[in-house]
Amino acid sequence: MWYWITFTPARKAGASVMAAVLAAAVAFGGYTLANPAPPPPPNLSCGVGVSRPSVGSTECEGVTDGQYVFAPELKAVEARILKQNQSVADQHPATIALLMPMTSSDASVQAEVLHAVEGAYVAQYRADNLDNNTVPKIRLVLANPGSDSSGWLAVDQQLNTMTGAPDYLRVVAGIADSTQNTLDEVHWLTHLPAPIPVVGGTITADTIANTANSQLFPGLARVSVTNTAEAAALARFAKVDAKQAMVVEDTRTDDDYITTLKAAISKQLGTGMAQPVQFTSPADISQDGDTEDQFDQKVLNICMAAPRFIYFAGRHVQLRQFLNALGQGCPEHKFIVLTGDDASHLASDKELNSTDFGGITLEYAALAFPDAWTKQPVPATGGSTADYEAFLNAVGSSGLTLGDSDLSDGQVIISHDAVWTAVQALDHAHISGQILPPPLSAVGQEWQNLHAELRVDGASGWICLDNGGNPWDKAVPMISYNGRVSTFLGMAWPEGAPPTADCTPQAGADG
Repeated sequence: MWYWITFTPARKAGASVMAAVLAAAVAFGGYTLANPAPPPPPNLSCGVGVSRPSVGSTECEGVTDGQYVFAPELKAVEARILKQNQSVADQHPATIALLMPMTSSDASVQAEVLHAVEGAYVAQYRADNLDNNTVPKIRLVLANPGSDSSGWLAVDQQLNTMTGAPDYLRVVAGIADSTQNTLDEVHWLTHLPAPIPVVGGTITADTIANTANSQLFPGLARVSVTNTAEAAALARFAKVDAKQAMVVEDTRTDDDYITTLKAAISKQLGTGMAQPVQFTSPADISQDGDTEDQFDQKVLNICMAAPRFIYFAGRHVQLRQFLNALGQGCPEHKFIVLTGDDASHLASDKELNSTDFGGITLEYAALAFPDAWTKQPVPATGGSTADYEAFLNAVGSSGLTLGDSDLSDGQVIISHDAVWTAVQALDHAHISGQILPPPLSAVGQEWQNLHAELRVDGASGWICLDNGGNPWDKAVPMISYNGRVSTFLGMAWPEGAPPTADCTPQAGADG
């Protein structure tokens, strides 16, 4: 049966609309087949608070309370940190962030990162469990800006979001490497509208420091002396004759440890000596690059000059290469090689050829050393055996098993002292009866009070902060290393002698 449909004007309009809809649907279907929807953005998350900076990155950057493990060697200590954090979660703790590169492919750096995290944990455990008078309790988080700190800005921004509830971040501690990225991250944190107080650990560059008259980093304190102070202590202790000295230096200009160490050595030795022997390290200073080949040639000229003292201004990888080349190239000569605290890395460097040390004596200014306050005679001021034993007691009580080999690079000790200094500032800034942690501004103002009666009795020595936030006349352990064993030689002092018993910084002195 047939039915005829008469197209009235209304029906014609409806048919047109339907035809248009069908045509559009067909067209859209063809478009989606030719142009499929973009894929969802890649999941860069590694865990709570931690992510990869980009697709293909093997590093995870960010902040964790121990839930995410940055590296396999950190697993055990991070588990202890997480457990300690959970134990004080209901006691309105203040958060301290340990900010430093947590990931590295270099075995010696991995060991030092582990030691630094262990030192921070010891200070946290000590504050929360062994010092009943410490208020507030301490929550510790680990902040990783990447192996070269290139992710510092994203991590700094993340830390800035943690200053309010529920984290109450109050201090950023650690700050290990004296590089441009480190300088930038410290500058950013200390120039926020509400600056975050910072305690530098192993940074020694003069460029990442305040003076009494110049507050480039408001709210920055440090527990290590500057390169200038190290160089002065080295020269005094070794009794260097500039006429018998030569300098071997890296030409790179983007590493503040190297540039300020070069300047400090030049200032200490003055004029009238041979021009420096220069080399250029690779872009990634943790890699060998071609500097080994450079040193093979340069050592020939050094052998001819036969200086008694050789100042080395460079990082530990290049120092290891230089010592290997010097030992092989000049076995008949005796040299005293002098350098800064980065030499402490050699203790865990498997590529150092100790059999070729021969006539080489390496002496360096350490930031801390296990024998410094136990080997007699112990200085009457500037630190004490009792202070160091209190640290050792905290190590034992924390559940960690650390021997002298773990402590010899100074990382555990200095990291403990950096966090312990933050703990003292938080304690002094706390207002009796107050439940929540003290405000950021109150904590940062405490740096100028931490001397004399309120000095910090650190495991590395007295920390008596001057108005620039630098440790005044801090003890500098002098260490000799023969390729196998590190030996404590004695204590040197930036001011030439230990501080007086009141440990009051003197005007005009910076670190």
